[in-house]
Amino acid sequence: MLNVSVNTNPLGLPKRVKNHSSYILEQGDHYPDREALFLRHKLSEKYAISPQYIFCGSGVDDLIWRLVLARAPKSALVIEPTYEEYANVLQEAGCQLERYFLKAEDQFILNESVLDAIKSDLDVMVLGHPNNPTGQVIEMGLLKKIHEKCQEKDVLLVIDESFIEFLPSWNAISFKTIASQSQHCIVFDGFSKTYAMAGFRLGFAISGHRELLTALGQSGQLFATSSVAQRASILALEDETYMEETYALLEHERDFLIQSLKALGVQVFPSQTNYLLINTGLENAKEQLAAEGIQVRDGSDFVGLDSRYIRIAMSTHKVNVSFLLGLKNLL
Repeated sequence: MLNVSVNTNPLGLPKRVKNHSSYILEQGDHYPDREALFLRHKLSEKYAISPQYIFCGSGVDDLIWRLVLARAPKSALVIEPTYEEYANVLQEAGCQLERYFLKAEDQFILNESVLDAIKSDLDVMVLGHPNNPTGQVIEMGLLKKIHEKCQEKDVLLVIDESFIEFLPSWNAISFKTIASQSQHCIVFDGFSKTYAMAGFRLGFAISGHRELLTALGQSGQLFATSSVAQRASILALEDETYMEETYALLEHERDFLIQSLKALGVQVFPSQTNYLLINTGLENAKEQLAAEGIQVRDGSDFVGLDSRYIRIAMSTHKVNVSFLLGLKNLL
């Protein structure tokens, strides 16, 4: 089965992580550093943010759960379509959801009308930046306006930047620095997507709200990250060539996929990251592609989309060509 459903880095684990596997495993019989001090200092150096504003957890999903347990929000605004775990966790905790829907005719791009949806009866607002599955980043001017409106209405703005470093210009559009100075914003990121380290389970949160970060640590298991995950993440951060190789691959394959898909007559939505949202025009597209030996992400998994939509992850050229041939057979 050809799998283009998982949107982690197509290069796989960084070489520096693979080449030091025995060094990583040496930590397997040690309890982790509960504070993840060395890793937080490495992250501090990368983002020029004090370690006191960084908390490390067992992946972004773990951080979402910890946040909901820590804050117990009664009402939340979620932008749809987006990563379904936001709504799942909030609803599991008994939170009332307000949904703001992005529109296909607007290329699923967030615009200033969202500001009218930010009201004082909200506790939390959740954004993907870039959003999953649409691949769109939020224009920085708008993101700042959203933050200002959240401050005005006393709403906690939660921004998931799990895919942002697939953009070479990520440092200019990340909200991490602003979040580190804010009492009304927290940014999540991790190693699962950028470094293809999903099995290690390592995510981190950045916020100027230190009491909130403390509460995250108290709202889950005592050891928030494993010893091997901490060590592997540090090695990944020290790999000097991995992301440059990633950018070179994605730049070529993104253009190739978009142009090839358009030539097949399917609707491709603009994406700035490592995956594409496609309207195939085929009912139950996932099942039809599975019959061709291709696994994709079903659009109907996301609120606001249906089974004609699929999300595909960019991969190597060989894999991308195989996917296109399989899709062509159905069209």
